[in-house]
Amino acid sequence: MTEKKKPRISPENSAGDLNIRKLSIQEHKKILNELDFFWITQVPVMKPLHHPLFALVFSNFSFVLCKGLQIVSYVYAVHNNKKGFIHIIATRAGHYQKGYASFLLNHLEKTAREINLKSLWAYCLPNNFSSRGLFEKNQFIMQKEIEISADEKRVLYKKVI
Repeated sequence: MTEKKKPRISPENSAGDLNIRKLSIQEHKKILNELDFFWITQVPVMKPLHHPLFALVFSNFSFVLCKGLQIVSYVYAVHNNKKGFIHIIATRAGHYQKGYASFLLNHLEKTAREINLKSLWAYCLPNNFSSRGLFEKNQFIMQKEIEISADEKRVLYKKVI
């Protein structure tokens, strides 16, 4: 039996209520206020990774996906004119497995091509199987496991675009 593929999410097939826009300071504040809905039990770990200045630092290459007025997924990324780096990508609880994060990654990749980036890089915790699956499903290739400290590691992914 073959696995049935889910249709690609797009604003056209979601009753027109999905839209992507660049991260704004207001949306970043909204994400900070709603971290519990994105990270559930991991809020203490993830909160320091959402510094208030990120709305300024990441604003040129970060996006939110909204369904109506609610942010359902977001990606914080930066670039250096050769490669892009995904700092965080998240989807709101209750909206998992709907293709929102992949849709956002595809938008980020399209934007990266438009500004002539050569690759996108991302990292995640070794036991974050959701993120690992997302990157692998979207043709990111695992490069290596990085040891940050004796008890802290990350898995590094790359996608040539």
